[in-house]
Amino acid sequence: MKKIVVMGLFTDPNQGDPLIHRTVKELYTRCSEEKIEWKDVNFRFFFEGLPRKFAIHVAKKLFYKVKRLAVRFNSKFLYNVQIKILAYCMAQHFKGCDGVLLVGGGVIHYKFHDYWITISASLLACKKLNIPMLINAIGIEGFDEKNPKCQLLSKYMRVGSLRFISTRDDVTTLKEKYLKGDTSVYVTKVIDPVIFCSKLFDVKVQKEGVVGVGLLWKNFMKKYREKITVADLRKYYIDVVEELERRNIRWEFFTNGLETDTDLIPDLEEHFKRKFEVRIPHDTDEFMSMIASYRGIITARMHGCITAYSFDVPAVAYNWVEKVGFWFQNIHHPERTILLDNLDGSMAVQRFLTAEKEGYEADLRKELEENHLKSIKKALEFIR
Repeated sequence: MKKIVVMGLFTDPNQGDPLIHRTVKELYTRCSEEKIEWKDVNFRFFFEGLPRKFAIHVAKKLFYKVKRLAVRFNSKFLYNVQIKILAYCMAQHFKGCDGVLLVGGGVIHYKFHDYWITISASLLACKKLNIPMLINAIGIEGFDEKNPKCQLLSKYMRVGSLRFISTRDDVTTLKEKYLKGDTSVYVTKVIDPVIFCSKLFDVKVQKEGVVGVGLLWKNFMKKYREKITVADLRKYYIDVVEELERRNIRWEFFTNGLETDTDLIPDLEEHFKRKFEVRIPHDTDEFMSMIASYRGIITARMHGCITAYSFDVPAVAYNWVEKVGFWFQNIHHPERTILLDNLDGSMAVQRFLTAEKEGYEADLRKELEENHLKSIKKALEFIR
């Protein structure tokens, strides 16, 4: 029996991340010739589940104290101190295990999240414990040669503990920028694992003939894309709704699980002079069932699109971040995205109707699935 730590965002309300975690565990379990005993470690709340030791209590307090200074001064030295403190704590999670698996998602992300610190600390902890770390279908969201966060993550990805890494998108940046051509790490490109969800889980599906319109937190654009204003986003959703209603197409608003994604609703209610209900799933089963029930979706968040692909539901999205564009390129339908410099709601509806007629390529889906399963079997070879 193999004992493997599996790290993911399995408590996040955005159900795409828990679904990644759940799907990857199931795929690795089915692909392994040996039984696997899993130990879940929360990738966001990494201090949860640690032994109640005085040393860990001190390390936690010191970690956050150093963090405040590191962020204030953008100090590479202090970031590195953070990593070493956290590595001690992560080693407590990993002791007695045969390997560590990070399930993926868009976590190589240095601009808006601190996941790079957790990855670096985990790699250092694995190095000290002499156990391998595997990273599955990771999202690579940029690299800046001058940024100390990127420099440190690149350094720790090359300390020798990372044995396998697959990415769902930018394999060139991964190989050339983060790994600096390190050939000791097995690198491959795969599709996002959530494409398997319809085959892995028993989901109740009741087709409703409704088009789901996926919402996104209105200040997200200010955070990610300054050139897109709240007014632009509001107009886009107004145009989508008006075009659907002009065509007598039944529709409803939904989110991937985040309440914050509903903050545009008061603006839309003010414009349309009526109240709107928003469908919000509370777990992965509800999320899959909701997406599978739709006639199609016009959305923004990527795992709505990937789940739709799994259940053969047509999807169109606006390309607010590179990973959305990568997803549609991977399934050979880049035209099913709406670019931010041409955010046109009527066009989104027309592209959805075209996608509904065309469907998805069955042979490509089979090829993508087989390639991902092959990569998982390869990854398992590194855990002895």
